[in-house]
Amino acid sequence: MSQTGFLHHNGIPAFFDFGVGADFKRPEYNIAELDQGGLGLPDRDYYLNTDGDTLEIQDAYKLLMETLLAQVEPASTDLHQRVAAVFRFEKGLAEVSLSRTAVTSRISITSTRARYVLTSDASVAHGIVGWLVG
Repeated sequence: MSQTGFLHHNGIPAFFDFGVGADFKRPEYNIAELDQGGLGLPDRDYYLNTDGDTLEIQDAYKLLMETLLAQVEPASTDLHQRVAAVFRFEKGLAEVSLSRTAVTSRISITSTRARYVLTSDASVAHGIVGWLVG
């Protein structure tokens, strides 16, 4: 958790992003906004799609993670397993993330479903962000 705080303090929205913005239904009011985050690839489709192009992108991303980790920890002997664990974690986040269409839809952002995803699906699926709501 301290790493998440460090990242947020330095402007990196790990796991989630929190801020203030105009209310979509009443733009004269500012509201607190909590948004999904935490994915290394651009959006959830890069983790969930299984077509050939997407699988190539996933493989290239894993190779990049291995390369970067090897620079930080050159003596590490379990790079492949550690990268696989990070990718599984990010894929778990992707599975409970809203789709690109839902995120950009003003109706979806303020809908009951969007709140349900945060409070119910996310707290159950993989225990990834359950700490946000309980």
